[in-house]
Amino acid sequence: MAISKIILNSQHKDNVEFTGTEAVRITQGTTAERANAQAGDLRFNSTTSLMEYYDGVRWKSIDSPPVISSVSPQYFGAAGETITITGGNFQSGAEVYLIGQDSTEYKASVVTVNSSTSITFTTTSAMNTAGGANDLFGVKVVNTTSSLTATLTDALDYGADAVFTTSQGSIGNIYDIDRGDKTFTIGATSIDSDDTISLAVTSGSLPTGMSMNTSGVISGTPSQETAGSSSTYNFTVTATVTGEIETFTSTRNFSITVFGLIATTYDVTGDDRDGALNVFTIPAGLTKLQTKMWGGGGGSYYDGSGNNGQGGSAGFTDTTFNVLSGEAYYTIITAGGGGANARAGYGGGGGGVNGGSAGGGASMILSGNISTPFLQQDSYGIGNLNSEPSSTTSSLSPVTGVIAVAGGGGGGGWYVINNQHGGNGGGLTGGAGSGYWGTGTTPGGTQTAGGSGKPYSQGGSYLLGGNVTNNASNGGSGGGGGGFYGGGCWQGSTGGENNGGGGGSGFAGYVDGTSSTVLTATGSYSSYTDTTTRTNGDRTYTNTSIIRSADRSTTAAGTSDSYYSGTIGNGAAIGSNAAGSPGRVVVIY
Repeated sequence: MAISKIILNSQHKDNVEFTGTEAVRITQGTTAERANAQAGDLRFNSTTSLMEYYDGVRWKSIDSPPVISSVSPQYFGAAGETITITGGNFQSGAEVYLIGQDSTEYKASVVTVNSSTSITFTTTSAMNTAGGANDLFGVKVVNTTSSLTATLTDALDYGADAVFTTSQGSIGNIYDIDRGDKTFTIGATSIDSDDTISLAVTSGSLPTGMSMNTSGVISGTPSQETAGSSSTYNFTVTATVTGEIETFTSTRNFSITVFGLIATTYDVTGDDRDGALNVFTIPAGLTKLQTKMWGGGGGSYYDGSGNNGQGGSAGFTDTTFNVLSGEAYYTIITAGGGGANARAGYGGGGGGVNGGSAGGGASMILSGNISTPFLQQDSYGIGNLNSEPSSTTSSLSPVTGVIAVAGGGGGGGWYVINNQHGGNGGGLTGGAGSGYWGTGTTPGGTQTAGGSGKPYSQGGSYLLGGNVTNNASNGGSGGGGGGFYGGGCWQGSTGGENNGGGGGSGFAGYVDGTSSTVLTATGSYSSYTDTTTRTNGDRTYTNTSIIRSADRSTTAAGTSDSYYSGTIGNGAAIGSNAAGSPGRVVVIY
């Protein structure tokens, strides 16, 4: 080793060389004993046990750098996680930093040097916050005594097990009406947006006929269950997160229940005129319903001398409609039959008087839980009990609040003119009543208005059949059938000016979402049938039939349907003093 100058016995010696095979002993002392340092000074620091030199600014230790061979685990996903660094030459007081892809360094606040080959540190909130943007981190160890460092690039992945966003347990029901139309999605996320997530059913089974793709979408048409029964399918989904370094898996258990066909029939069990009020609670997960409904038949009156008229028969409505968001209940109105004299059928039937028979009520489904949808009232003090909609019912929007209606038949009139028949209910326009004012003259309700009235009677209106307002003493007109719009009532101001009541109209939405675009009849007797899906605002209607029987038939429409039985919806026959038959509502899903 050549040295430019050395002072020996107060004499300067230039370019001194040391020879030999042992060592040259250098000045040594503690850190505190450093003094009068000049650039180029060299000493052994007994505090650090390292050689050190002074660069003119600070003392620097002479040492081997640390070495990083691995980290474990190779990922983190939150603050407070413990990471172990394995390597060599780790010294007491060493510091640990994570280096982001943007070269920003994040210092670990808790570091433990376990040995010269092992360090543990705890991730910080700053590291966690930076994780999403940086993804892969380098790991750096700094031996603070020597300031020497070691860095292992792209050593630590920001990632963790998948987090399911779908709660465990039942993810929903599939009803028979929904088979093939309903899908479910199992959601899972990763804290690192660069990771890929794949989902798979790893145990149990989905309903037969259904499958799940790697995005967690479950679709297909499950096998049909036996009517009235159900099966629950339990299965486990594994979410696999693939990061840059590690792969993570999480599992969660789910189930789906498949129901067989459910059909609930709502009939009248007491007085035929009273109808029935029920509330349908919408089952969880149900997206649509089919309904088949028949209105109530009109009543007839017979005085034994041959002067009489028959009651009008009821209409039939069949449609499938969707459940709107937020709907929890439907009010089910099963129509009452019109009475033989005065008392109207529940569901908007109009009352008759003095031998004029009452109109049958309409069957209907209304949105919501309405405790008192119709009230029996003698509004004019003459004994004709109408079934009038409450203020709640009459304020329902025809676009969303009134879902489907099957019109009721008009009541038969009575007095010296024979054949004062009630008009048949149903169809887009109810059938016309007949009698003194001429054959087929008392108009039925339409899609926009009720049938009209005469001097001593009130015409039909929204959800209410027309009724007599003043008793002329000599005979009476039949009340209008209830309907979307009720049938008319023609009672003249003098004796004998009586007619049968008009039939109420059926309803199942509009052409589109506005109440100004009504449906147009496609068949005889103002009947309507389609096999399409119409959007009535948010409400949709599919495979719809709104049917009315042939004029002067006392047999209800839709009698060929499998859910029809007995005399449901029939008008009271001529030559009888009887109430019309009540209606029926069937809900199918």
